Amino acid sequence: MTARRASAKPDGDATHLPAWQQAYASLSQLTKTAAISDKIILNANKVMQQFETEYMLPDQTAGGLKPTRNRLRSDLSDIKDSSQKEIDICKTALDQIGTIIKLREAPDNVGAPSVAEKRPKRQREASASSLAAQSASSAKAPTNGAGAGAASATNGGLTVVLPRKSAAFQQIQARIQKQLPLKPGRKVAFRVPGDDGKTLASPPIVDGSSYEEAGWILATIRSVEKDGKYMVQDVEGENGQEPPIYPASLSSIIPLPIASVLSNDPSHLNAYPEYYKGTIVLALYPETTSFYRAEVVASPKEMVVAGQRTAPVATRAVPSYRLRFDEDEDRVRLISAEEVIEFPGY
Repeated sequence: MTARRASAKPDGDATHLPAWQQAYASLSQLTKTAAISDKIILNANKVMQQFETEYMLPDQTAGGLKPTRNRLRSDLSDIKDSSQKEIDICKTALDQIGTIIKLREAPDNVGAPSVAEKRPKRQREASASSLAAQSASSAKAPTNGAGAGAASATNGGLTVVLPRKSAAFQQIQARIQKQLPLKPGRKVAFRVPGDDGKTLASPPIVDGSSYEEAGWILATIRSVEKDGKYMVQDVEGENGQEPPIYPASLSSIIPLPIASVLSNDPSHLNAYPEYYKGTIVLALYPETTSFYRAEVVASPKEMVVAGQRTAPVATRAVPSYRLRFDEDEDRVRLISAEEVIEFPGY
């Protein structure tokens, strides 16, 4: 694997990034859970109205009310469970924010590097100014400057602001649902967990550099667990060791498209959107096992129209994209469509 430039020594604020990522992950989960709760409550209100209507019927009996009563009882139980889940997430988020406060009070406390920092990375040529700008954007804490539509949580005067929800994230989740359960051996883009075993969630996007810090790598599904989660294995070990295995939820996995299956299979390349010129994507950098942010220069169809070759000779059956990776000296590279996915933008 081609080595990537070593990260500059982080300043005091940069060492707080894992704590920010964990808090952001909890608050993101809270937003999703609250949305689910709203749907459950809305449905319960409809069932309640139906129950009242049926109750007022002159010839109504206890047996006739039983189906609606059972539905209402189930919905109320779901509301209780969802509310408790929100409370638990809030407690976790407050504890994590409290950790951030302690870290800010002790700026000299530099933690150990994360799994993503330890992983070999591709070599890039970058100016001192661009490196400084990237370090500043990665270390910068979210503020109240987010636009309308953002959600926030406050504790002790410290505010964490969530970005707007991404349509790309919703599309990814809808596509994954059609492919479940993911079979062992399936290749996926996997977001590397932090040193505490929890998946790193990316902080609010400024220039896309934060996704690289979160560490999306190439992995394979190893097994499906009883709780619906997965065990995934890195395709490459460190220093000749056995590739590590991680527990993973669907929020940290993006299945890669497959060109060799039947065309009506939900995992087929045709089931994935084609990304046209100017689209920001996540792609596997050549000769590495890491995914990076890139801009589409030409899609397979656009290349055909222009009379260009869409795939290397050895793999001509699989179409390819022409991509320009960030901080890659403006080079345009040919990348297989099986290694290109939406840029998540959570």
